[in-house]
Amino acid sequence: DMQPKRKLNFYILALALIVGCSNVGQVIPPEKRIPLEGGGPHSDTWSSFDCVMNYQYQMTRPEPASPGKLTLKGSVQGKNRSLDSLSISVNFLDAGGKVLQRKSVYTSGYRVENPDRSFQLSLDTPPGAVAISFGSMAQARTGSRGGR
Repeated sequence: DMQPKRKLNFYILALALIVGCSNVGQVIPPEKRIPLEGGGPHSDTWSSFDCVMNYQYQMTRPEPASPGKLTLKGSVQGKNRSLDSLSISVNFLDAGGKVLQRKSVYTSGYRVENPDRSFQLSLDTPPGAVAISFGSMAQARTGSRGGR
C-alpha cells in the first residue's frame, strides 16, 4: 500500500497533469503555432518554463482536408531546476488555432535517474490540422529522495 504522503503526491501530480494541459477546443495564440509544411524534414527549437526541445518533423498528407502522418523526433533538456517528472504533448490545430487533438510525445517517468532524453514517433494527424503547438507539464523535485 502506498504511504499517505506518497499517495497525496500522486494525486497532486495527476491533477497537475489534467489542469496543466491544453484542452481540445482551446485556441492557441498565433505566436505559439507552428505551421505544418510539406517536404522537409523541418527543424526548430521549442522552449517552455521547464525545458528546451530540439525537434524535427516531416508531414505527409494526400490533401489538406484528409488525415495525414506526422513523423516527429526530438531531444529534450530540462532547465536549471531539478524535476521529478516532465512530459511534453503536441496539439494539432485547425486554421483558427483551435486544438483538434492532443497527443503525448515524451515523458521522463517519475524520478528516473537518467531518463531517455530523446523520442521519435509517427502520429496520425486529424483532418483539418494545419499547425501544431507543444505543451509541457513538469513536477518540481520535492522533499528528500525516498523520504517520508
